[in-house]
Amino acid sequence: MHDFSAQRYDQMIYRRCGRSGLLLPAISLGAWETFGGYKDEQAAKDCFYRAFDLGITHFDFANNYGHPPGNAELVCGKILKDFRVASRAEW
Repeated sequence: MHDFSAQRYDQMIYRRCGRSGLLLPAISLGAWETFGGYKDEQAAKDCFYRAFDLGITHFDFANNYGHPPGNAELVCGKILKDFRVASRAEW
């Protein structure tokens, strides 16, 4: 299991999404280039983990991102398959 910063949620600004109560980070990570196959899968994993460690909890994996289209979702799925955090409450 990766050792994420205990302060990751304190470092990020979160904003309420409409009236739903859902909190979204002020910064999201788009996956078009890094997760889409233009970089290797280890670079994508490193980027994802670093973003999460900084408090980013919103990721954009559109179904046409990558080469071939949709590859960003496949790469993300591989990363999330082995992704573990200390508490299930984070999911």
